[in-house]
Amino acid sequence: MNLKPGDTVLDLGCGPGLWTSLLAEKVGPAGRVVGLDSDTDFIRYASENITDLYEQTIEFHKGDFRSIPFEDDSFDLVLFGNCFSYVADHQKVFEEQKRMT
Repeated sequence: MNLKPGDTVLDLGCGPGLWTSLLAEKVGPAGRVVGLDSDTDFIRYASENITDLYEQTIEFHKGDFRSIPFEDDSFDLVLFGNCFSYVADHQKVFEEQKRMT
């Protein structure tokens, strides 16, 4: 994915945060990784299981893929892994991802 130290990444549809820590490892302490999912239980689990090593780099938020609650151009990269089949309005989700980067 060509992540660099200091990058800001949105893990869209982060679920329980399995990829989030791997992304945080790549962006390092100067970077930022935001996990966003629509499932409250996933967000709670992911938040409770951040290792001390990444607690300053990672944050989790509950949100909608079609209306991502961040400003335009907030991220260097958006990872949308294994979630495409869960959305009905694919075009809107792609537009939101483009808006974020």
